[in-house]
Amino acid sequence: MNDPDRILELLTQIRDELRESRERTLRRYDEVLSAQSTTEQRSVEYWNAYERKFRLLTYGYLTMLVLILAATILVLALKR
Repeated sequence: MNDPDRILELLTQIRDELRESRERTLRRYDEVLSAQSTTEQRSVEYWNAYERKFRLLTYGYLTMLVLILAATILVLALKR
């Protein structure tokens, strides 16, 4: 029961299992961090695209408003 070789073997087995467990935990942690950064990156990309679209629409509407105003002024000036 108290055989030193058996004790050494059990300790070695425990050490190996702990090492494997630590490696699995580290791999899982890396996967979670990778997924989180991918999600954050997608969120940032989505927001940037939304911001660009909003900016383009705003500039488009402002340009259209200025053109309508210029056309109205031109038509009123020509009617006089």
